Amino acid sequence: MKQEKEIQTRLNEVRIKTLEPKKMLNMYLGERVVKKWTEDFVDEDTKEAVSVERTEKLFERGMLIDQDLLAKIQFSIQAGEITEPITVTNQNRVAYEFKDTGAHLWTAKVSVDGKRRKFLLYAQCIEQVIDILRDYIELNYKGGFSIMDVKGFKEFVILKDSLSDPMSEDDLNVAYLKDEIDIVTFANALTHGAQDQNGAAEGQKKYYSLEVAIKYQDTDGREGEYSQDFIVHTFDSERTLLVIKAYLKMQDDKAFKKFTDEGREYARRSFSLMIEKLQPVNVGCLIPLEFSQAYFEK
Repeated sequence: MKQEKEIQTRLNEVRIKTLEPKKMLNMYLGERVVKKWTEDFVDEDTKEAVSVERTEKLFERGMLIDQDLLAKIQFSIQAGEITEPITVTNQNRVAYEFKDTGAHLWTAKVSVDGKRRKFLLYAQCIEQVIDILRDYIELNYKGGFSIMDVKGFKEFVILKDSLSDPMSEDDLNVAYLKDEIDIVTFANALTHGAQDQNGAAEGQKKYYSLEVAIKYQDTDGREGEYSQDFIVHTFDSERTLLVIKAYLKMQDDKAFKKFTDEGREYARRSFSLMIEKLQPVNVGCLIPLEFSQAYFEK
């Protein structure tokens, strides 16, 4: 009877670090092998000596260490090019995980104390999503929980429709000019009335996903068009464009201020928007970006 081949997993992998030839033979390189050295040069500005570490690849990860490769490795060891133990394994692992440093949007379905909840958060990878969820839920909820599903989104801009305490129109103008409130709060309050909306419960807001075609024209007469995806937390779908327009105006204000502070000219833009797709997003909680950023920095 033919013996079945053992299934290879991390659970039965033999992985060691060694410089002994007999332990390397017929194994695979578990990590890329590089030669390291230090070069000194003089900084032209400070005239100080600076040391820089250099590396050069000798052998690629996943290569089978047969007699020929073993001889090359031994030569590099004797020449002083390899000074640290080499990682070898009995499994041919060639692929490697791409580490994305950018923050992306994710949704997660979680059962918390017997109730299903949906979370929205920023994270750099799926492992980080799990860490952030566990941390946030432990701090803000009670009872047992289990993470049931995680899904990554494409690039979205998240906008929140928020209002400050009731103000008159004059007060709002003064507060905005002093940078005491942001453009979104300012625009919302002017359009709908801070007094009327201030008493609205946060629970009345919903999340909306939008694909928006954005056309712009600047003061130099140049025109352009692009598409952007948004998730807007607001009271109804009609307010989504108001919040997005206010966001674009805020971005344009920031660019104008930056260029002005640097003594450069900037052509201000005016925007027109068209919704290509809009749908409610079933989300119970948005984990603050500031909470996730602690993990980005780590």
